[in-house]
Amino acid sequence: MSPARLIISILVLASCGLCGCAPSRRPSPAQVDDFLNRRAFVISAVNDIKDPMPGTSYSGISERYAAISADRIQRELEAPGVPNKGVREEIERHGLCFLPPGLGLEFDVDLPDQSVKDTDLGIVAQRLNHYYGRKLEQAGWYVCQVCKGDTSRVALNCTYMWTDMGKGFHTYSQNSMTVSSSMRDPEDYRRGFFHVLIAVRIDTDVKRAHVTINHWGRIG
Repeated sequence: MSPARLIISILVLASCGLCGCAPSRRPSPAQVDDFLNRRAFVISAVNDIKDPMPGTSYSGISERYAAISADRIQRELEAPGVPNKGVREEIERHGLCFLPPGLGLEFDVDLPDQSVKDTDLGIVAQRLNHYYGRKLEQAGWYVCQVCKGDTSRVALNCTYMWTDMGKGFHTYSQNSMTVSSSMRDPEDYRRGFFHVLIAVRIDTDVKRAHVTINHWGRIG
């Protein structure tokens, strides 16, 4: 299992545990509509890789992902496995719905020499991660988990987990990130939440970044 997939699995289990004590009263129709609208936004944000970060470029399969981004969003929103109708019916039957991580996105980003020549690669990884989360931040989401570090002599990892769960904020600087959040009240649990995990791995020997983006959510 890759480090990114392992992190996703751990965080999903943590999310389930955190919500285990939430009340079982069913979400209201307005809360269900809000949940489905936010699901559509998450899918749109996760798939929005059409424009690479300035100073970087896509190649190979990454170019194809970018070119078909709009079609991919539409397919995922209408996917036979978890269409909006099915999600709504699940909530109406059980008062609870957990949307597990799907296939997500994985793609490579080329880092031209000028983009990394005079910059620490850890900062480059942070900037890439923040760039792909820009739509989430614009919508008021915040980073609730940060994981950085070297996994070997030739690779560097940087992982952010974005969320709309409760209230919180993050401040980003060149060398660090400050994270703060507060617990939610029972009505917020019934409203539901989403997490988006963005993991960036930079292979230092070839100056290329591998980006993994995934999402999951829960209501009720």
